Amino acid sequence: MASLVPIPPPLKAFFAHFPLHTHPAIQTRERQNCSKSPTLWIHPPFDPSSNFLSSDIECLKWQAYIALRGLSNISVRWDLPPDAGIDGHLPNLCTYSESTADYELLDRKMIPSWVDTQVPADGLDGFNNEEAKLESEAWISLLEGTVHAAVVRRPRSVSQYALTPSQTLAQPPKPLLSRLISPPSFQPPTHSLSIIFAQPPAPFSGLSSILPPSGTQVDVSGVYAEYKNATIALSDRLEEDKWFLGSSKPTALDALVFAYLHSILSSSHQIRLEVTRHANLVSWHRRAFHIIQPCFVAH
Repeated sequence: MASLVPIPPPLKAFFAHFPLHTHPAIQTRERQNCSKSPTLWIHPPFDPSSNFLSSDIECLKWQAYIALRGLSNISVRWDLPPDAGIDGHLPNLCTYSESTADYELLDRKMIPSWVDTQVPADGLDGFNNEEAKLESEAWISLLEGTVHAAVVRRPRSVSQYALTPSQTLAQPPKPLLSRLISPPSFQPPTHSLSIIFAQPPAPFSGLSSILPPSGTQVDVSGVYAEYKNATIALSDRLEEDKWFLGSSKPTALDALVFAYLHSILSSSHQIRLEVTRHANLVSWHRRAFHIIQPCFVAH
């Protein structure tokens, strides 16, 4: 459509020296290798020869979420460096749009919306009632606070050590799906976790005193005591139910529980023993594993 305001001939002649050319979008090597089936970019599995479940809790909880929502035949690839993902973080989901005939890379914040387009969600996110949905918030706080502290902090011996702000400890309460979306990050200790903190160490003496103490001392034995109580609480609440909180179908809470239980049971650390003491947690994990694991195929 011609412009309503005519361009003066001298200006038009000037613009002619700078023609506007359009070029197709440049696809990165990673996107060039995408397939038309949905592909989740993850950190490597514990043992790719046995299953394709990531060794990273953040990636694993999204694998569990996708599978427990009823999706299957999802490709996974772990040959990419972490900085290949959006904002340098994994997981990412690469999808193909028939309408645009192009690929779209989604970060973890967009995964729930994409899943909803594939499998419609109900108003209670799979929970039986509003009370159960509200109760799930407390269990997510327990998992991403006490349990996460024990999983991430696995020193060789149970002793006090310094925790700096760059090291993950806990995450404050957030809405259900945003808990899955946002990975645990360091925050000032909440009241529920304050009992596991000890006083900072005394400054060094002599010449070393010019170096101020940094970080916060954490009583690791206290962390594991809280973790032990958390596993007991999870076991008692599950009892013999098929899904947590008595839900008739799996929820986002089940995906998060599976991610932690699978990471713990795949570890050789002493925290594994606390889970193996509870037969119902072990059998629940095994049953969930056989549902989740077949849903993913190698890219």
